[in-house]
Amino acid sequence: MKNNKTKKRGQLGEKLAKQFLQDKGYFIHETNWRWGKLEVDLIGTHKDRLHFIEVKTRYSDRFGKPEDFVNTTKMDRLFCAASQYMYLQSYQGPFCFDIISIVLFPVQKIHFFEDAFFPGWL
Repeated sequence: MKNNKTKKRGQLGEKLAKQFLQDKGYFIHETNWRWGKLEVDLIGTHKDRLHFIEVKTRYSDRFGKPEDFVNTTKMDRLFCAASQYMYLQSYQGPFCFDIISIVLFPVQKIHFFEDAFFPGWL
């Protein structure tokens, strides 16, 4: 269970990531889309491609870059949620998994990793 401070940091990161993507021409369909215990932070489209976006936000990168905390378990969970979303939407087009990494201090930095991973067990 996330504490209140961690939850607020995550919400801020998702808000910043959503605006970042919209400024780049993405259409955001869903924010914090859930299926059971699985969640996708952002789901959007850009240039006829469906994007499932994991947002990782840290106050600093003192203990590592935020994107380094997207492990294989998280990737597998995202793939399961994405598969269910595509099934429910009857979506059969191109898709990818992206990561947005946000460091808030000392200077806010946003890094976008498009097509960052694809679960290796496929």
